[in-house]
Amino acid sequence: MFACQWHFDIPFGTQKEALEIVRQYGEAMSKSPGMPQMQNERVMVGHIGPSPSHVVVESIVSSLAEWEKMMQDVGSGKYQEFATKMQKFIVPGSQRWEVYRIVQ
Repeated sequence: MFACQWHFDIPFGTQKEALEIVRQYGEAMSKSPGMPQMQNERVMVGHIGPSPSHVVVESIVSSLAEWEKMMQDVGSGKYQEFATKMQKFIVPGSQRWEVYRIVQ
C-alpha cells in the first residue's frame, strides 16, 4: 500500500474556492471508468506549523501501478477543465508529489 500525496500552496484568502475545485476534481476522477478506486482519499490543510495556505490531497493505493495509471489519466487531458480552474489557485513552484510506502 502507498500513500500518494499531492502538496501545493494557495494564495491567502482563496482556501474555500480552491478546496471546492479539488472536491469537484476528485468527484469527477472517481466516476471516471477505468480510474483506480482510491482508498481513504482525504484533503488536508495546514493548521499548526504548516500554513493554512498549504494543501495536501492524499490517496491510498494498493500499488504504484495504480498511481501511475492515475497520473496517465490526469495527464491525458480528460480533466483539463479542472487543471485550468486550479491554475489561479496554485502558487507557482509549490506543487509536488510525495509517495510513502505504508509499512504498518
